[in-house]
Amino acid sequence: MKVLVAYFSQTGNTKFMAEKIAEGVSQVAECDLMDIRDVDVRQIRTYDLIGVGGPAIGAEADIVKRFVYSIPLVGGQMAFLFNTHGSLPRRYFPEAIRRMKDREFNVIGWMGFYASVGIQCFPSPYYTDGHPDDQDIADAIQFGKDMVDRAERVANGAVELIPEVPPLEPPKPYSLPHTAKGNEDAVGIHGDRHYDPSKCLYPKCHICMDNCPEGFIDHSKGEFGSHGTICKTNECCLCEQLCPTGAIYIPDDEIQFGLNFLKEHHDFFEATLAQEEAEGKFRRLVPVDQVGWDTPQIMRRDNGELPKVKPLRINKPNKTFKPSEK
Repeated sequence: MKVLVAYFSQTGNTKFMAEKIAEGVSQVAECDLMDIRDVDVRQIRTYDLIGVGGPAIGAEADIVKRFVYSIPLVGGQMAFLFNTHGSLPRRYFPEAIRRMKDREFNVIGWMGFYASVGIQCFPSPYYTDGHPDDQDIADAIQFGKDMVDRAERVANGAVELIPEVPPLEPPKPYSLPHTAKGNEDAVGIHGDRHYDPSKCLYPKCHICMDNCPEGFIDHSKGEFGSHGTICKTNECCLCEQLCPTGAIYIPDDEIQFGLNFLKEHHDFFEATLAQEEAEGKFRRLVPVDQVGWDTPQIMRRDNGELPKVKPLRINKPNKTFKPSEK
């Protein structure tokens, strides 16, 4: 059996877990491991099984969605999904599985892994800090092996091993009026990314250009973000975390707004994790009373306590996926 494990990673968590899943797959089958931006979708059907993973940003990152919809219809090819996530991963698989089925994939399994959350307005320590740990690594390796075993059994007729598609999640029990659809002036919970060209080191530095998952930054053309000199897309905030000079920044009041919102709804996050813990799906490494609501990540980072995110794809261009025709 020939397997492809394809992933997109922002801060390194998903890449790390993809490597461990591929390690498990490699113990029992031939395996290729690739960033989705390096995958030639025309070669997808040369694999017997493919795995697709990404970080949970509410649901899938836009770049992962575009990758999936760029794949030609596969006619029942087997696939599995994985992700890394913080405290609210629930939308990811119900939506991602349906997207894969739109491309005619037969999704035979999925698994999510708790991980640290690298978002500026989030408290530090956060509820899921410390993950992935040794147990998560062992689970990922075993998951890779299990997916190959299940694929082989399904191929031999054991279709009862294919799990049911999980139901779509109901709306969250809170609203975000400041991110109302169609409001171009709205500010997301994580804040908008602004660009100050006077602080930019381009062309000496082009870290943000090389790592923007959406390809929205091209200083050679004077392009930054989804809205001129502001980026509102997907709330990934990666460019701000990578910029060494502060040329890309989130205003302090927007950081505080996001932190206040999270604090206001902390009981929902805690109840969700408590339920996951009771069901054996979450291992708590940070006690609730140690979650750092008074030390958001951007404050600790600016004080030198936490390093900035390390860039993952220096000098490698972004790839823009175009949806294929049915």
